[in-house]
Order: sequence, then structure tokens, then C-alpha cells
Amino acid sequence: MTLTEAVARRRNGVYYVDGPVAPACRLATPPARHVLLHGAEDRSGLLTAIGRALRLPDWFGHNWDALEESLLDLPLGPGGLVLELSGMEALSRDDPASFETLIEILGAASRQWDDLGVRFLAVITGARPTGSTLETLDPA
Repeated sequence: MTLTEAVARRRNGVYYVDGPVAPACRLATPPARHVLLHGAEDRSGLLTAIGRALRLPDWFGHNWDALEESLLDLPLGPGGLVLELSGMEALSRDDPASFETLIEILGAASRQWDDLGVRFLAVITGARPTGSTLETLDPA
């Protein structure tokens, strides 16, 4: 499946895309939100970067439970949310447990939003994260 098809079909999930995603993500309504994670080498840096990028609420406690709750409390309209997360190479290499936990949380959020009929698509871009078993989408 291509990223363009996933966006057009309002498919939920967490995927890896090896290539440019801008054209496909521009099709999303609303447009994809980019979370830049370069330099986030551990859980603390990761949670800080995500909190900033998604403008998570003041009560966001910078822990895994708070991230999961925050993702489920995002004010998503009928278009849902497409996230592009880039720069995860250092995290997957230096703190693989945090990388896997993030993927699990994103997956859980996508399934819960799917149950509500709302799109939640997370796309990991850049160099393939170390040890990642994420399904790959063609960027076209």
C-alpha cells in the first residue's frame, strides 16, 4: 500500500515510509502535523519534543501514561490526525525500549480512534529505525 492510499482511505495505524511524504500528507484534511525528533535520544527528550509539537495540555506529565491519555484527548475534528514523525534514528539506536514503547502507544491510540471512526495515522520517516518491524508504505 502507498502512503497516498493510506491517507485517501483514512487508514489508521503506525507505519514507516522510506522517502518523501510531503505530497501524500498534503492530501490529508487537515494537513499532516510534523513532529521533529532529531536530538531526542531518550524518553525525556522524546516526550518533550512530542509535547511541544502537538501542543499537549498543561497537565501532560511527561510519562508514558500521560502521553497515551493526551493522544486520546486531542481535539480531533472529522478529518482526524496524520502525524509525521522524523528524526527517530538516535532514539531507536540509543534507547530502543523507549522507541518500542512509543510505537505501542501510537498503535493503541490509532486503534482507539479507529473504534470511534476517527483517523489517526502515524508515519515514521527518515532512516529506518534500528530494529524496527513497522510495516513499510511506499511514499507515492
